[in-house]
Amino acid sequence: MQTADVEVEQEKILAADAVILQFPLWWFGMPAILKGWVDRVFAYGLAYGFKKAGNKYRYGDGALKGKRAMLSVMIGGPEKDYSPRGINGPLEQLLFPITHGTLFFPGMGVLPTHAVYGTGSITAEGVAAAEEGWRLRLEGLFNDALIPFRSQNGGDYPDAHVLASHVAVGQSGLLAHIASGQLAPRSAEAVPQSVDIGA
Repeated sequence: MQTADVEVEQEKILAADAVILQFPLWWFGMPAILKGWVDRVFAYGLAYGFKKAGNKYRYGDGALKGKRAMLSVMIGGPEKDYSPRGINGPLEQLLFPITHGTLFFPGMGVLPTHAVYGTGSITAEGVAAAEEGWRLRLEGLFNDALIPFRSQNGGDYPDAHVLASHVAVGQSGLLAHIASGQLAPRSAEAVPQSVDIGA
């Protein structure tokens, strides 16, 4: 049993076709106020413990299966800092606990993150570019390819805990849990995934 305010938020999620978490990147994650909302709303019976079946319905299954989810993140620094060899590390890997752990865990299909870089020094032109990039992302909300996370009950985890020995051979860590071995399946030429508006 949840408090009335939490039940209202859960009903909103259950009624939605898609969930977008939009936030400024705050110490490599979501701000505390949003994390607090997630902690209260993604509660037992909804985000985990679905059907009171323990861990049977998770990572691709669960109460939120069939819904789409996306992160929209505003970042003060430049895109190159979040590139594969950038000093901060790849953005999608930094956000893996949210995309895989918070959104995919209860069953949602997760789109690659929409990022706006350089917001610490945004200009009027940068705002216009960010708005256009966001408009294009929203157009593809229900058609763009999802991150191909491996589902718990899809056969890759025979014991529901560890990848089978024939799956992702030679891989470990975060990327082993993605069928393609990469976190951003969308073509950057088709629709921009990020906008760098900084210097």
